[in-house]
Amino acid sequence: MNKEYIAGCYNFNQNGYIYLSVKENMEFGSAGTTYVHELYHARLTDMTLLGTLLRLIGLAKMFEESELYDILDDYGRVVAGSSRKVQEI
Repeated sequence: MNKEYIAGCYNFNQNGYIYLSVKENMEFGSAGTTYVHELYHARLTDMTLLGTLLRLIGLAKMFEESELYDILDDYGRVVAGSSRKVQEI
């Protein structure tokens, strides 16, 4: 059986953050590689028009107008998900 492991992820929310899974990275000795991989995602996002759009969405979300916040959050997730698929190729 083939099992997938998520060793880390980059998230554009909160001005971008990187999460590293301690368990998987300790098991496989991959913390450094995973960190560089996630930094690459952050850099690709920052260099693209989609990254600019995500930053603008993040700024607009700071106003926390309930209905607008939810809409912008949904758009941000769609844009981030779409760019993630391209980046993983």
